[in-house]
Amino acid sequence: MPKVVITDFTFKTLEIEEVILRDGGCDVVGAQCKTPEELIHLVADADAVITQFAPVNGDVIHAMASAKAIVRYGIGFDNIDVEAARERGIPDCNIPDYCIDEVADHALAFILATTRGLRPNCAHIPSGEWGLAVPLEEMRALTDLTVGIIGLGRIGRAVADRLRAFNCQLVAFDPVTSQDDEQKLGSGLDL
Repeated sequence: MPKVVITDFTFKTLEIEEVILRDGGCDVVGAQCKTPEELIHLVADADAVITQFAPVNGDVIHAMASAKAIVRYGIGFDNIDVEAARERGIPDCNIPDYCIDEVADHALAFILATTRGLRPNCAHIPSGEWGLAVPLEEMRALTDLTVGIIGLGRIGRAVADRLRAFNCQLVAFDPVTSQDDEQKLGSGLDL
């Protein structure tokens, strides 16, 4: 029976993974590893490794005796040594659309909280005060501001899409964005 190791996870359970993988004839082992030393023993006999944030570095990958895939719960590969995996012939993949909306919404929430003084204003009322904790002249309307976005991947573009509704000036930087990509972004974004 193929062994699938899940190195770490932030979900309450692995019920979804277990149902899918066990129905596929796999043995599932879940852990909460935080260091390469913990991972080396865990993944040594794994046929596949699924990871979220655990550091799957070269030492960990070289300890994999039979791994046929490394899968990342997430968009990037920043915690996987993809070069070491390539050298060993172990394919790696990610989930390119993982949490795009959630992260973009969260970024917009932070922008709004900052411009409107949300945190100090929310703390003001429970302290027994009434009115604004932040003077009105210190709060900003997004329509009067320029917002910069660094990185125009899926999340950066989703943030830009959300900000367009606020009529703010958008500027962006991405060293890998082509002119074709810039044109696809549409109006309202200066690159």
